[in-house]
Amino acid sequence: MSKMFRISLFITCGLLSLVCSIPLPTLNINVSTITLSGGSAGGALATQLHIAYSSMFSGAALIASPPFACAKMNLVSTAACMTLPLSIVTADLEFTTFSLQELGLIDPTKNLANQRVWIFSGTKDTVVYQGVVKKQEEYYRLYMPSTNIATKYDIPAAHSLATNNSMDNACDFLGIPFINYCQYDSVREFLRFILFEPNNIYAKEPARLMKRENLIKFEQKPYIPSSVLIPYMKGLHDFGYLYVPDACKNGTTVCHLHVSLHGCLQNDEFSGMAYFERTGINEWAETNNIVVLYPQAHSIIPYSALACWDWFGYTGPAYTTNEGIQMQSIRNMIKALLGK
Repeated sequence: MSKMFRISLFITCGLLSLVCSIPLPTLNINVSTITLSGGSAGGALATQLHIAYSSMFSGAALIASPPFACAKMNLVSTAACMTLPLSIVTADLEFTTFSLQELGLIDPTKNLANQRVWIFSGTKDTVVYQGVVKKQEEYYRLYMPSTNIATKYDIPAAHSLATNNSMDNACDFLGIPFINYCQYDSVREFLRFILFEPNNIYAKEPARLMKRENLIKFEQKPYIPSSVLIPYMKGLHDFGYLYVPDACKNGTTVCHLHVSLHGCLQNDEFSGMAYFERTGINEWAETNNIVVLYPQAHSIIPYSALACWDWFGYTGPAYTTNEGIQMQSIRNMIKALLGK
C-alpha cells in the first residue's frame, strides 16, 4: 500500500467518522522533535518510554506521576510509589537504571543530558502525593541540568490535567475524566518548554476548536509484537487514536510528533472521548503542525481493572524496559509513522 494511498484512506475515514483498520500512515515527521506526555499511570509509562528509548525522544511532560522503576512489581511498593515519598530512595532508582543500561535494556542515559522535562503536581492531589512527584524531579536531576527541568507545584488541583477551559470540572474535583479547570493551561506550558523553546519554534495560538475529522481511530494490533499470543492480556486496547493536522496530511510539511498517554480511567471505556478531544492538545497541534499519537490501554481484570498502563509489572518483569510489550508496541507505532 503506497504512502499517499494510506494517507488518503486516513483522511476519508476521518471525514466519514469510520473505524480504520488500515496501517498508520507514513508522515513527514521531524525525528528531532518527538516528545511525549502523560498523567498518572500515563505519566509513569511516559517516563518508562523516555528512559528506555531516550534516543527517540527530545523531551517529556509528566503530570502527577511516580519516578522510573519505582513500583518493583509488588503491591506494597506500588502503593508506596503513590503515597509514601520517604520510602522512595533515589539512589536505588539510579542503581536500577544503571543496571538496565548495562544489560542493554534501556538506551544510554547520556541521551537525556540535552533534553527537557516538565513536571506537574497539584497541591490537592490525594492519589499521587506531591512528595512522590518531587522524587520524579530528583530522579531526572541525576541525568540533566536543573535548567532543563521545569516544575509546577502551586496549582490547587486534584489528581488531574489542569486546563484553562471553564467547561471542565472544578480544579479540586477528583473524578472522571480527570481534566480540571484551574485557570492554567498545562498543554501551553509543557509544549512551550519541551518543544517550542528548545527548537526555536514560533508557537502560534491554538485553534478555537479541534477539527474532529482530523482525529482518526486506528487498529493497534498490527503494532503489538508478534510473540504476544493473547494481546488482550497485555492491556492493549483494540484501537488507538491519531490526530493529523491539515498541514501534515499531504507529506509536504515537516511536522512534529507528540505521544500523549492517558491515565487510569481515561480511556474511551470509562471517559468516552474526553481525553482524546478535551485536553487542548489537538488545538495546539492544529496550528503548530504537531501530529498527536494517542495509544490506548484497556481494562483487564484483575490486573488492571481501571485501564491503567503498566507501571507496576502486570505484563511481566520487562515492563520498564525496551523489551516490555506495551513499550515495544508504542515504539512500533512511532516507527510506522516515521516509515521505518
